[in-house]
Amino acid sequence: WTVLDKLAFVVLVALILAYNGNDNLCHYAIVNTYLRGNIPPCSLNDPNTPLLYHSLFDAAASLFADGLGLVPETALDVVTIVCVFACIASLQAISRMLFCGRWTQQVARLFFVAGFGPVYLTALWGSSVQDMAVFFRGQTTQSFAESIFRRPMGLNYVLFLFLLAAVLPRLSSRRGRAHSSRAIHAGFLLPSVYLVPQASEELVALAAVLAVWLWLSGKLPLRWLAVWSGLALASLSMSPVILGMLFGGSAVPVPELALAWPPTLPRWDEMYDRDGLPLLSKAALLPFAVEWGPLFLGGLMFSATESRRRVLAAVFLLGLAVACSFRLNQWIKADMDRFLFYGTCAGFMLSATWIEILESARRRNSLPPLFSRVVGLVFIILPTTLGPAGYAARHIVQGFAGGLEKPRVEV
Repeated sequence: WTVLDKLAFVVLVALILAYNGNDNLCHYAIVNTYLRGNIPPCSLNDPNTPLLYHSLFDAAASLFADGLGLVPETALDVVTIVCVFACIASLQAISRMLFCGRWTQQVARLFFVAGFGPVYLTALWGSSVQDMAVFFRGQTTQSFAESIFRRPMGLNYVLFLFLLAAVLPRLSSRRGRAHSSRAIHAGFLLPSVYLVPQASEELVALAAVLAVWLWLSGKLPLRWLAVWSGLALASLSMSPVILGMLFGGSAVPVPELALAWPPTLPRWDEMYDRDGLPLLSKAALLPFAVEWGPLFLGGLMFSATESRRRVLAAVFLLGLAVACSFRLNQWIKADMDRFLFYGTCAGFMLSATWIEILESARRRNSLPPLFSRVVGLVFIILPTTLGPAGYAARHIVQGFAGGLEKPRVEV
């Protein structure tokens, strides 16, 4: 771990302790349901029906609450912090498989955690740094540092990065051949294959694409693809959300997947959160130009020359296609933004390609290392991370200024 990795971890921990996550009362209730021995948890408004929710994250929080005597809020914070630690640890390996040069690898990890569009494009729209920080909360998607507060996303990111770290060594890169001998054996991934359907539906889609990608590339035997598929289907058959979507019989509204035509982009806005933002509209240019931005889109284009980076680009494109082409009846369109989280963070990681280009130009022109670092810091790193950093700092200050007055629910 470098100094910047430790600093990112410390900032995220402070933000987690100072700022409440999303849907807190719901998670408090589920954690307390586990603590009362109601396993698997039943619906909160009808004990006769199962809870249609992916509650793995809350189950982990209940273990900490029971074992350490913590209140649900603190237990949820602890699980989130553990997930953040695991994510940054996984990013160490992934960044080394994608980029050469320690500085480029460091920037790639920083972008994954905090990257959120070029602030200089919105400098004229905000009268202060705080205004820009609020604007950069994102209405279509969010960075890792912000989406982590949708509590289950912590565990989802851990599974996603673990699978990514297991897949990338099997693929060759322009710097060398694939290292299948260093890759995790397919059998050791069986627990993760089982957990993915229990964690979220969007992870199932991403994991399926990664598995098929490996098989088509000749890096995964057909027998292991069949074993993984069978185990995933068995796990899906035990998922209360999937059972509710297929057979109904729930006391709460069940999401129903339906085709969205014309395609719409998820957006948290009073005008668009219900039906989404029309993809073929001028307003849809704003998320691409600002929330993702030219640095992000350029990184995606540069990834076409390298097989391992193409995997990350495919994750974003798949998530974008699903989020725009489908909707969930009974739910608002904005909730489809969860399909964008993984690809957005992966795409920001690919934005470190700009730093790689600067390093290459520096070596060709025999310039000192300080040149590319200063240029990258001023024109790429600071403009990209200023928004989420200001947003995080504001919530940290507000949280501690309020005496950490977070709603606490005693068991």
